Amino acid sequence: MNSHSSALGALDAFWDVLRRQAERDPAFAAELTKALNIPVEVKIETSADVQGAMPFLDPFVVAGKGVDHFRQTFGQMKDADLRKIIKAFNLAPAEATTGKGSPKGAALVTLMWEAASAQRRRWDERK
Repeated sequence: MNSHSSALGALDAFWDVLRRQAERDPAFAAELTKALNIPVEVKIETSADVQGAMPFLDPFVVAGKGVDHFRQTFGQMKDADLRKIIKAFNLAPAEATTGKGSPKGAALVTLMWEAASAQRRRWDERK
């Protein structure tokens, strides 16, 4: 085997290890994607898909697809998962989403939409 084949074989093995780890660990896959700075579109067809997709559900990216797509993407999620996304992306202060009388279900999605779409508008104005 020459050095060219060995180098290609080593690269193939490296990518295989990364791919297997990313398949096992969605958070690791999300970190890889963030490092590449590539937006990822996630299709959620079942409730089981939600947990694996959580690290990839960037509300700012989804907001760029419009309100209907946003509601379709986030509307089927549990309130606890929506709150995790709200916290992770700093869409609202914690006191706005917790406690008695805090928004639930569609109201949480609306809160997310308003924050994410407002941020997208600010970004667009800077262009």
